[in-house]
Amino acid sequence: MSNFNKIVLSISTTYLVITILFKWVSFNKFEKGLQEQNISYLEMDTKPSPLNSILWSSLIETKNGYRTAYYSLFDNKEITYSKEFSKNHHLLEPYMDQKVIKQLIDMKASLELQDEVGWNALHLACSNNKTGYQERVQLVLDSAAIQMDEITYFKFINTQTNEENTPLMISLQSGSFDSAD
Repeated sequence: MSNFNKIVLSISTTYLVITILFKWVSFNKFEKGLQEQNISYLEMDTKPSPLNSILWSSLIETKNGYRTAYYSLFDNKEITYSKEFSKNHHLLEPYMDQKVIKQLIDMKASLELQDEVGWNALHLACSNNKTGYQERVQLVLDSAAIQMDEITYFKFINTQTNEENTPLMISLQSGSFDSAD
């Protein structure tokens, strides 16, 4: 192994170890902030922003919803948590018998999860113009905006089913014209 390879391998391994250490530090900082602000949580996911290990974000699941927060290792101030975004599971009641909805809730699966015909949560929300469909569509879009970067979000809202229907097309076909706005 050449000296160059050894140096590069050493640098990348050191960066990996430092990132794991920073994850531990940021997780503890988020957890301490939640305790200080008397916010109980069920689960917390921390991750670095792209291409660095200094700025961290957190998605916090509480009993009734989700919160987000950001932390830089250079910050000295208290972490500010977002207002709580409600889970609004009651809006999914008309769809609770569908496999993809059960998976989303039970396994906390990605919104991008598709069933055997290529439908994801947004397709389902757009497919029915019964009472509350606008709230369901908005809930899915808001959740996606929190979880995804811009490119993934754009792909998500334009995902095609096996029959090449996008959520917008399904919304228009079902008569849910307001959600297509």
